[in-house]
Amino acid sequence: MKAETKLEQAIRHVRDGKRIVAAQRVLIAKRKEGGHDTEAAENLLAQFERSLEIFEADLRAIQDALKPN
Repeated sequence: MKAETKLEQAIRHVRDGKRIVAAQRVLIAKRKEGGHDTEAAENLLAQFERSLEIFEADLRAIQDALKPN
């Protein structure tokens, strides 16, 4: 099996991070609809969003480094 390049890994991290954020938003919406407390879920969403921002910044840095001068 071929090892991932840094670019491939960064793309995967962003893709997976977006999926996780979207799923957490759905979970929060469902909990709100059911009249349940969402504070913990919203705090977790904020952490997921911060991680996604880091992943996106990492991807941009890798892409910038690969651009020809």
